Amino acid sequence: MSWVRSLLWRRIDEWAGNGTIATRTSEAHNKIAIPVGPHHLMESSDEDIAVYKEVEQSGEPTLSKCCSFVRFAFFASILLHAISLVFIAKMYLPSVVTVQWGPIFVQPGSKIEFIATIQRRGHLPFKADACNPRQLNSWLSSSHDQVQGTMSCIDGHHTSQFEPTRLGEYTLEAYYKGVPIPGTPRRYYVYPSNTTDWYLVFGRNVRCRLGHTDKDMSPIALLDTPNGISFQKLLIRNFTLGDDHALGFGQDGHVYAWGSNYFGQLGDGTDLDRLTPARVLLPAHTKARAVKAGSDHTLLLTAEGQVYAFGCGHGWRLGLGSKRHQKAPKLVEGVNNVTIIAASEEGSLAVTNTGEVHVWGTFDREYKTPTQLENITFPIKEVVPMRNGTLFLTVHGEVYEWMGTTHSTTPVLRLRNATSVAATQSYEDRSLTAYALVRGAPRGSYYAWGSNDKKQIGNSGECFVPEPALIQPAALANQTLSRIFGNGYYGYVLTDQNHLYGWGEPDSVPTRRLESFSLERRTIDMAYNGSFVYKTL
Repeated sequence: MSWVRSLLWRRIDEWAGNGTIATRTSEAHNKIAIPVGPHHLMESSDEDIAVYKEVEQSGEPTLSKCCSFVRFAFFASILLHAISLVFIAKMYLPSVVTVQWGPIFVQPGSKIEFIATIQRRGHLPFKADACNPRQLNSWLSSSHDQVQGTMSCIDGHHTSQFEPTRLGEYTLEAYYKGVPIPGTPRRYYVYPSNTTDWYLVFGRNVRCRLGHTDKDMSPIALLDTPNGISFQKLLIRNFTLGDDHALGFGQDGHVYAWGSNYFGQLGDGTDLDRLTPARVLLPAHTKARAVKAGSDHTLLLTAEGQVYAFGCGHGWRLGLGSKRHQKAPKLVEGVNNVTIIAASEEGSLAVTNTGEVHVWGTFDREYKTPTQLENITFPIKEVVPMRNGTLFLTVHGEVYEWMGTTHSTTPVLRLRNATSVAATQSYEDRSLTAYALVRGAPRGSYYAWGSNDKKQIGNSGECFVPEPALIQPAALANQTLSRIFGNGYYGYVLTDQNHLYGWGEPDSVPTRRLESFSLERRTIDMAYNGSFVYKTL
């Protein structure tokens, strides 16, 4: 680095003195240019050096001394500029805004309230007025009117209150210095507590499968929307979600479907997308007992134990011996007395009352029609479909995995004493993760295995987990978990206090979801990258 410093000093000298430092007139009136600095002296003649020493001894100022001052001034200027830049950067760093929201369901006569806390970054000798109303603006509006709120501020904590005047849905918007604060716009619902069937949906809303036209993934209550009105009128229950369509049972016992109908997966005899529920066309005197949505196809189980299939026929998933799409339900031949059905991306499965398991579609290979699996000797209580396999939960709490992460055509015992199982899968990159709650495990814990590239395991890592691993997140410590879900790239657990926690990219550990309202007396159904929450009677 010595050559760098030498070069730097030389450039400073040349800049300060333009290559000549002092000029002295001799008795012979000759002007002699005397360069300064060791690198110049090395190149100067003896006569120049003699004149330079004479000038130094005479006490007259030389530009060498001036250069010392220039160097000092130069570096002092750099230091002052650096301090100024840091000071200005701290002054203009964006403030951190954190918000505490009130419940999104509001009783008539109650106020909608939120508290925004403004925190300045950096340590400055002064503090800007964080309570300036020109910095934080908020308003509440609906299709009928706009409500002006009141705001109070103490030590940077803004409290805004609004008093809605009508029943219905309101939208709250809030901005700090013209930038929307986190979580807005936010919906609020003003309805009396005796309102029945609060259909609340959240998640990926492809082709309006959640019953509304908004693409927002935040919770939305279907109260005054066309679908919400239809749901309340039909009292739809037992929802099942496909990749971009959904189905459910009405109080009249019929099955209704809505969302994408590109392959005829709604079973209404058309290929028209539906925002509001359309009735599935079953043969006369046929009563449905269960319905399951696959990625782009649907299975329907009748009270007589027969299976009907409709929708996309790719990969032989309909079990009809053909890859043709079906716009209306068609009977699957070769399987009877069915008690359980399940549908995945390209496969279908049925369990009979004798414990036989039949599969069709694409798994380890293609099954054109229902084919019975061998080596199934355990009584099945629940079936969880995977992209290329299945999880079986037995009546004794054993968890078996067929294909899936094991790639084994013989079911593999994974866990014992399980109470709830789930699987999450993405059809974009074929990742797959499985979950289970186990009786006797530490409180607030669950088991997980499989893909973790999108943080689906919930263990703060991203590495594949080949065997069931006990996961004990700090956020779930000492809580009792009642049910576990798989959902796209995400996992969810529901506690006995009806608190919902989720994880998956970007959250690598379980984080509280839907904090703004209680899930009490609500039932949850999730599948295929989306979620559905609705209130029971």
